[in-house]
Amino acid sequence: MKVLYILLFIAALFLLFVIVESIIEIRRIRITNYTYSNTKLPKEFNGYKILLLSDLHNCLYNEDIIIKTIKQEKPNGVFVAGDIITYGDKNKMANIRSIDLIKDISNYSDVYYAPGNHEMGYMIRKNKEWLEYEKYMLSTINDNIYFLDNKKIKLTIGNSSINIYGLHLTDGYYKRIVKKKLEQNVLEKLLDKTVSNEFNLLIAHNPDYFEEYSSWGADLVLSGHNHGGLLRLPLLGGVISPRLRIFPKYDYGLFELNKSTLILSGGLGAHSMKIRVNNKPEIVIVDFTK
Repeated sequence: MKVLYILLFIAALFLLFVIVESIIEIRRIRITNYTYSNTKLPKEFNGYKILLLSDLHNCLYNEDIIIKTIKQEKPNGVFVAGDIITYGDKNKMANIRSIDLIKDISNYSDVYYAPGNHEMGYMIRKNKEWLEYEKYMLSTINDNIYFLDNKKIKLTIGNSSINIYGLHLTDGYYKRIVKKKLEQNVLEKLLDKTVSNEFNLLIAHNPDYFEEYSSWGADLVLSGHNHGGLLRLPLLGGVISPRLRIFPKYDYGLFELNKSTLILSGGLGAHSMKIRVNNKPEIVIVDFTK
């Protein structure tokens, strides 16, 4: 019985540590830099700079630092990999504040925004309310927020261009514990086929389907969703994903498969139980080099 009490006491101390550390850590921020090269990148894109944001979830503790970083780094484009807002009946005002941040960012850079599962929650279950958010977001006077809901745009510099796709997967691909299979023909139906000799950048909130994105033809994938694994352990990495998968394969960082690269952000916030330990909110900067 004494051993049980000791174990419960240790567990309580650990839980207290996680709560306190998460409260402190979510109000900090880190900047991670990557250099990316690919022979398919046109020479005009040498030096093109991306700033990647994801999973804000209305955690606006660091909004001044985000704007300051964008002003200092002067990215060619800010790429948003979903879950800027948080789905729920009581989140409308907080969601509007988060959209205001995106609109503010658009004063300094073009914004390429693909939805996550929380945006999808409104798009599927509260379509009218989401349309109000979307209309509000896109009403920016600069008119340079590109909301890529299973859409593709060509980004042109000089006489050359690259393709930017934004993927919106349906609810079944975000279920907890069990991973639904993503067929190639589903991706082609949502996004069309890629052209193999063109450079294809995919903003896809859910990184768990990196193999499928690679097979589809994505050269570079920008993702979020897994929040760095919430609590990160040395050597072992992220402990659990928001979808309750223990030690997820794609938790955080840079991954390569065949000729494809995945850059996976640890995210900027959290929702529900706001757990972040050894896992500061993150701004990612990617410099293209030919």
